[in-house]
Amino acid sequence: MEHFLNEKNNNIHFYFEKPLIQNIKDLYLKYDPNIELINKCYVQYYDEKKINNNRYIFRGFYKDGYFIIFIDIIDVLLDNIIYHKNIILVKLEWKLIKINDEMRVNKIFIQDNSKYQYFLIPIRNSINKNNDVFIEDLLFSSKKQINNLIINKKNNFSIKSLFTF
Repeated sequence: MEHFLNEKNNNIHFYFEKPLIQNIKDLYLKYDPNIELINKCYVQYYDEKKINNNRYIFRGFYKDGYFIIFIDIIDVLLDNIIYHKNIILVKLEWKLIKINDEMRVNKIFIQDNSKYQYFLIPIRNSINKNNDVFIEDLLFSSKKQINNLIINKKNNFSIKSLFTF
């Protein structure tokens, strides 16, 4: 299972048309090895970036057919964490893959240079407080920004003319 978690070619590159926070437009999501996998679970992903005295942590997981990304900001000097109110929602396809004879997990299934729309929506507190609320209900009742992104399985692709939606 360790081999599955550490494969470089399993990283997923999200390129956002507009910066998410602090001019961050690229996320290189990888499997979160701190989350124990159980049979038929959904893999959780993460990325971390350091800009000046802040660490930006992006954690992604599955809920109700959506890939949800939470953003946390840690001020290294003050040793203080800020939970960003906006979350990122992307409707993605998941595929059940075999790890070994006893273990199968759902991971994000994409084709290179796939184009998607994502929602930037201020509902983190709602999700944290209400685990039983469906994402579709929150999407319907919340103010949201809709933007574009490109998802790729590799780190090397050309951004030129990919945002011709």
